[in-house]
Amino acid sequence: MVGHGEHQEQSRLDASGIKWIFAGALFIILDFRVMGFDVIPDFVGCILILGGLRRLEVYSPLLRRGKIFAAVNLALSLTDFYSVEYPLGEAPDWLTTYALILAPIGLIFSLLTLYHILYGIADMARQARVEDLALRGRGVFAAKAVSGVMGSLSVMAGMLIPELAAPFVIPVIAVALVIEVFYLYFLYRAQKELHGRPI
Repeated sequence: MVGHGEHQEQSRLDASGIKWIFAGALFIILDFRVMGFDVIPDFVGCILILGGLRRLEVYSPLLRRGKIFAAVNLALSLTDFYSVEYPLGEAPDWLTTYALILAPIGLIFSLLTLYHILYGIADMARQARVEDLALRGRGVFAAKAVSGVMGSLSVMAGMLIPELAAPFVIPVIAVALVIEVFYLYFLYRAQKELHGRPI
């Protein structure tokens, strides 16, 4: 009887790792600074996401590989713990060059991490026969990818041409924040719909 109970337990999804990813994403989205220091550090969010992926990796090779990209994001996030704020167009040339180089690198690894998270959750959803959740995950990734690319391009354009900041950068960032809310809601629903489901 004990062996049978253990088998039953193993045949159900443990989606609690998605809660860790949700908390990590929230840490990264929120950005409050005091004297240049990030009081809600992105690296804490990256650590939480890594913890979530470790708890989910048994369900998909995508989630297992996602830890690699999440670890790179963790390293990159350390560079943003402290920053000096300058009005647009007034930052030193070396800092603008540094930011222009780092921004696309950060975007690439963020999107790679996001791809492995969302498509890994889609794998879990298919195992649990929740196909609509798998489709929603792929849709959220497409929206996040487009907003991430547009957001990165708009910020870089605003750094090079400050006059573009108000008409272009601000609306793009506003749309990106709305998409972030949908991403968080998807993670919340995914954890609720998948946790404890038989596979």
